[in-house]
Amino acid sequence: MKVTQAQVLAWRLRQQGLAPRTTASVEELVARLAGVQAQVPSAAELALSARQKEPRPDAVQQALAARSLIRTWAMRGTLHLLPAGEMPEYLALLGAARTWEKPSWQRGFGVEPWQMAALGEAVDEILDGQVLTRQELTDAVLARAGLDGLGEQLSSGGGAPSSSRCPGRGGCARGRPGDRT
Repeated sequence: MKVTQAQVLAWRLRQQGLAPRTTASVEELVARLAGVQAQVPSAAELALSARQKEPRPDAVQQALAARSLIRTWAMRGTLHLLPAGEMPEYLALLGAARTWEKPSWQRGFGVEPWQMAALGEAVDEILDGQVLTRQELTDAVLARAGLDGLGEQLSSGGGAPSSSRCPGRGGCARGRPGDRT
């Protein structure tokens, strides 16, 4: 079978949901795209709006408030919008990589293997039966003996030690309506 460049480009536009535009909801689009990068919230909104025939400016915020979408650290350690109903699958896949165990990752984020183990145990205990914002989780972790030295890493814009560890631990802080992340 011979395929022209124009056919390849048209196929790629269809696969990415860019042509033709769709009537799908933001939740459906996020699921179809296997997540949308949301490090900059307006960029995620633009990426979704570009795929819709009639985009609504508040659609992402409404989906986050309704908890049908979640904004969390995912692929490549960056914030993504992910479908809430598929979080167990995403967490299993992301956790399987166990990036926090790699020496290069630990050096890059300035954490020791024992700190990551203690962090994982602390997150499990702290989140048992409760939902916290990122800041509430950070505060609770930093109150633990031996983990108070992780303040800079946990409070940074990337939040890498806590966010990367959480996928392998069955979840992490989940925002409430009005929270930034």
